[in-house]
Amino acid sequence: MKKLLLISLVSVSILKLLAAGINQFDKRNPLTTNDVNQIVQAIYRTEGGDKTKHPYGIIIGKRKFTKEEAKRICENTVRNNYTRWQRSNSTEGFINYLANVYCPVSADPKGNANWKKNMKKFLS
Repeated sequence: MKKLLLISLVSVSILKLLAAGINQFDKRNPLTTNDVNQIVQAIYRTEGGDKTKHPYGIIIGKRKFTKEEAKRICENTVRNNYTRWQRSNSTEGFINYLANVYCPVSADPKGNANWKKNMKKFLS
């Protein structure tokens, strides 16, 4: 009976994590290089991959960036916003927090929802 209860509790916990989306990031833990690489690759795909004029979704004024420059900016954006998220009172997961920076609801509500959905798909 105890084993069944434990299995049920674990199953419920896993389902809660899946329902909440990608919540693999814990504010108490540092972001690893592997985490950054996975997030940056997911951003690249979410922002259009090889088909876009703006790799990694990096748009700063009218300046054009090489793919390498855009990747570096994206990596820094991910790291800096992870630190901000850790220090914040935000109760949302990191990917949702990052989505609100990368594609704010105020600028594009539909785009924000799509960005979150695509990121979660590419990270799972």
